[in-house]
Amino acid sequence: MQNDLQRAFLCYQRGDRDQAAQLAKNILKQNRRSADAMHLLGLIEKDQGALAKAREWFRKGLKVTPKHVHLLNSSGLLEEHLGDPARAESLFRKAMAVDPAYFHARYNLANLFDTLHDYPKAARLYRQVLRQQTDHVESLANLSIILEAQHRLDEARSLAQQALQTH
Repeated sequence: MQNDLQRAFLCYQRGDRDQAAQLAKNILKQNRRSADAMHLLGLIEKDQGALAKAREWFRKGLKVTPKHVHLLNSSGLLEEHLGDPARAESLFRKAMAVDPAYFHARYNLANLFDTLHDYPKAARLYRQVLRQQTDHVESLANLSIILEAQHRLDEARSLAQQALQTH
């Protein structure tokens, strides 16, 4: 079944959503508790604009595996997109608690705070991401923008140059 899951995710990454969905559904026929298959189906639904269905798949997956870091992160992104920043923050924080090394949730939480104009929290989180991934271009660029707005121009310039060199 692991091979089927790998094949399903490969199909998804290649853009063959129909084949990925079929494989994921076959996995669920064999194992109704496959949070990974539910996650994949949620991603596919989200890509197709079926956000309520995506939310259902993510929630089903989290009922089965509440500490599934990828599901928590994907759910956070969806909730943010749906206009529920408090729920998104909660999901990102849960993902960070489950796996502190999973920088994607930290980066997404930083973006959430950036969007909410809570720049001190966003900057702190971008810096944490950069401690984990020193060449994370998006964090370098976003933090540079925040610092520029705070008139911390030397540090902003340095980060922007680092982002350009990394990219």
